[in-house]
Amino acid sequence: MPTLAGRAALAALLLALQAGAARADVHGFEAETTPVLRYRIDAHSAEAEFSIRVLWLLSKRGQFARVEGELLVDRTAGTGRIAARIDAASAQMPDADDTALLRSPAFFDVDAHPWIEFESAAFSLAAKRRAGQLDGVLRLRGIEREVNFSYRPRPCSADEQAQPEVGCGYLVEGIVRRSRFGMTAYSRTVDDPVRLRFAVRLLASAG
Repeated sequence: MPTLAGRAALAALLLALQAGAARADVHGFEAETTPVLRYRIDAHSAEAEFSIRVLWLLSKRGQFARVEGELLVDRTAGTGRIAARIDAASAQMPDADDTALLRSPAFFDVDAHPWIEFESAAFSLAAKRRAGQLDGVLRLRGIEREVNFSYRPRPCSADEQAQPEVGCGYLVEGIVRRSRFGMTAYSRTVDDPVRLRFAVRLLASAG
């Protein structure tokens, strides 16, 4: 027969094992039913374009060749948050001189500020069915400003299959004023508002 002290130690051990098992069950349940999903931007199909007026009449267009980021989905709240960045040095325009000027310190200053970054506030995932507003913070040339874009569902192509939470991705559009980010050069010939347009396809990510 175990002594009284032995019985007490055995009881304490059993309670500890039961508590550990309970914690393991809870952890396993949470891991299996976690509401957070990640979708990465498909860099190969992403489109990032911009346009600006020159001499108040002529519209010049360009694009960024490299966009990356992800969408974090909260399934419980039915919301998503976007974190994306653009390689500023990938900015391109049809004219080589325009491209060089765009990358120079007068505009994007790509040597000092290689990335253009955007982080959104939470938005409703009902966007996969209708348009909406996308608020967030844009970091450009080391300056942060609050911005507001509009978004709408990206149409699925014939060979794409819509994902339950996000459909086939998003089209995002908006206007920012370059002077708010320290780009004040050529103010007499180049307009202040810059129109932006992004088309992204989302791919499920592990983790």
